[in-house]
Amino acid sequence: MTDIRILAGESRQPQITVTTDGSTTVDISSGYTVDWHVASSADSSTILINKGTALAGDNDIDVATSGAAGIAIVSLVEADTVDLAPGTYVYEWRVEEDSSGEVDKTQGRLIIASSLHED
Repeated sequence: MTDIRILAGESRQPQITVTTDGSTTVDISSGYTVDWHVASSADSSTILINKGTALAGDNDIDVATSGAAGIAIVSLVEADTVDLAPGTYVYEWRVEEDSSGEVDKTQGRLIIASSLHED
């Protein structure tokens, strides 16, 4: 489980590299749907942050720039985390191959700290 540490209201671009066996990268630039969700816990059904390649009008996850190398990059902006209370949350990457429906998931912890400065 990989930790991402961020200040509330901070912009960040977490990324994942999709591989078949831990070393061979998968070209996810097309034919894949990539989602990134944050919840208060692994068993929570309430999604606090929802990012994805297939969301209408959204381009929250970039697979065009480095997708051929298996890299997906999520764009977190200030508005995504500014209202979340400091604490530990769970994030999940979900990568689905569109043709087969095969899904790969990986989770980690999103640790949000409060900022010492008010802007």
